[in-house]
Amino acid sequence: TLSFTMTIPPIAKRLVCMAVLGALLKIIEKKYNKGRSVSWALCCTTLAVLIGNGEAVEASLFLLTWIITRHGRRNSDKRDLQKWIETAETETALEPDQRMIDPHHHLWDTQVDHKFDLPKIAKIIFQHTDLNPLPFSLKNTFGFRSALIPTYLHREILSDIHNTPNGKSHHKICGTVYIESGWHQKDPDCTSLGPVGEVQFALKQASLSTKSRVLCKAVIPHMDLSRGAEIEPALRYLKSVGVTGIRDSLAWVPKEASGNIHFPANNTEFRAREESFREGFKLLAKYGFSYDSWIFQFNIKMLAELAAEFPDVVIVCDHVGSPVGLPPYTAEGNFEIWKADIAKLAKFSNVRCKLSGLGMRTAGLKHDEKPVPPTSVELAKSWRPYITHCIAVFGPSRCMFASNFPVDKISGSYTAFFNAFKLIVKDRTTEEKDLMFYRVAYDTYKLEGKM
Repeated sequence: TLSFTMTIPPIAKRLVCMAVLGALLKIIEKKYNKGRSVSWALCCTTLAVLIGNGEAVEASLFLLTWIITRHGRRNSDKRDLQKWIETAETETALEPDQRMIDPHHHLWDTQVDHKFDLPKIAKIIFQHTDLNPLPFSLKNTFGFRSALIPTYLHREILSDIHNTPNGKSHHKICGTVYIESGWHQKDPDCTSLGPVGEVQFALKQASLSTKSRVLCKAVIPHMDLSRGAEIEPALRYLKSVGVTGIRDSLAWVPKEASGNIHFPANNTEFRAREESFREGFKLLAKYGFSYDSWIFQFNIKMLAELAAEFPDVVIVCDHVGSPVGLPPYTAEGNFEIWKADIAKLAKFSNVRCKLSGLGMRTAGLKHDEKPVPPTSVELAKSWRPYITHCIAVFGPSRCMFASNFPVDKISGSYTAFFNAFKLIVKDRTTEEKDLMFYRVAYDTYKLEGKM
């Protein structure tokens, strides 16, 4: 208001704006806390942008930068995922000679392709303050020590695989499978060709990991099946470069849980029944592609319908169907419902089950809330009922263990995860272990000649 009304030079207006805003923010900081002052500085900046006042925008941005720099990283250890992981009890890989494929991990470069379209200022705030700019449903789904904002590329995943922070022995990962990672197609007119860019990104990461040639032996990009026949040119290209499958989420939660759990905005309860979606799905059979799907337990029946209608398509149920234990539900209250639905899905022989995803907050097992990461023994104890049930109904020949890193990293280290898996199946035969840790993934993603 002052900068609008005063008839003084622009530089003087800036100084007046800074002085007034600075005084207000100092009062707020003294009365509340430093984090609150950052919030108010953001509000001032937003308001200045809305009213189109250049001097006020500059003043607000200057103050915001000053506050972030001055109070940077206060108590950030509470939220820093990697630092939390490094406080874990040091573990050595169990059965280190067991050959393994990790058939489910993600990669992203948030400096180039912002996850969830987060603005750059949001990332700056996350990096330098106690504030987490993600919407509550995202934080509540993917963790308050967010794995979504930090860059996670070939160096980061190889560090996790090789147990680098601990300098201990690691699991024998012979190959990995990249799974779509929220890739954003830059050109809105070429959305149906988005998988092309995602495949190129993943293959580039594989080529950069010169010391360890295990990454991205298969690439499973996102494909919006609701585009129907539009996706066929992209499928033809993907087949020509050796891609053998795609992923398209059916994840959806009922209204009473929608404020607590994140799912893709365009998804509906019956998306898989839409004519355009079925049209796109038919093309997977035509080109011999497998179908991965991130779902919640509420969507298991939809996946079963697809399995019944398209018996020639190999369908991969990600993350044991994602049982839900967040409010208004509980892990204990939903377990029997999930158990019955996953058993019905297992009746379809074209369905594979990924034994993963139980490290996500949505499962309600609360390992991410602990002051130090859980041990493999603790993880095995809480995961055993889910994993043993899946193995019982699907059989070892249709189950595969996977990390879902870095998403599941909020609940522990890579080494601890696979140690927990090995503890759960320690009494299984050598052949059964080889199926679940290696062979099922090898066959599902057609890795012959790629390892």
